Amino acid sequence: MSKVEFSTARSFALEAQKMDQTLETISNMIAVCDVHCAADDYTFRGKTDWYKILQVDHNADTNAISKQYKNLALLIHPDKNKLSGAEAAFKLIGEARELLFDKEKRAIVDIELQNINRDEALRAKALAEEKMSKAEFSTARSFALETQKMDQTLETISNMIVVCDVHCAADDYTLRGKTDWYKILQVDHNADTNAISKQYKNLALLIHPDKNKLPGAEAAFKLIGEARELLYDKEKRAIIDIELQKHARRKKEKKEKKKKKKENIPSKF
Repeated sequence: MSKVEFSTARSFALEAQKMDQTLETISNMIAVCDVHCAADDYTFRGKTDWYKILQVDHNADTNAISKQYKNLALLIHPDKNKLSGAEAAFKLIGEARELLFDKEKRAIVDIELQNINRDEALRAKALAEEKMSKAEFSTARSFALETQKMDQTLETISNMIVVCDVHCAADDYTLRGKTDWYKILQVDHNADTNAISKQYKNLALLIHPDKNKLPGAEAAFKLIGEARELLYDKEKRAIIDIELQKHARRKKEKKEKKKKKKENIPSKF
């Protein structure tokens, strides 16, 4: 293995493991690659994510850290593992253990990672807003979800996701000009009026244009209002249900037709 190609080496090692799990040293090889990939992939502005190096959760206590260190050490200790990169990987997990065992140093590591995550989250949020302004709600939703993963404390992120959810539902579930209003309101097809009303109120709290000034919020608010009205009306709801049932049947027939066509294709061999 080349020092700089641990990611590629890891892919090959995983493939080898799939084909034959009895191969010697394959687990050791993957462990070495994992450590180096973590060191390469999670270095932010010169700050390494030592939790990733050791493959432990950010909330891991010293017992969990010690246990994981021992598990990795058994696989990559250079006295037993002679693979390229094993010695360096062993030093990395040792350094990770020492840093995460020391309360003061660990606190510094946590602060650095939090600051980095927040900066990254703010960038992702800005990209989400930019995509929303262009009515690219599916892409905006992806950025918003990434933002939420990085920093759940950011304001308006839940509002942003809900606006995107409504628009994505309107775009994704338009069936020959017929919209799936259940998807718009995010309720089950068997939902009663109480459930519909409750869900409408929950969504309205997040996307009402008086409080939510994000691009698309006003249109999303109108969509959930229309959904509520349609699903409240028994006759209109019955028509919606018939249209959705027809679409489901057409989709099933198309799938079965495609399957039969595939089965009837003669083999080339």
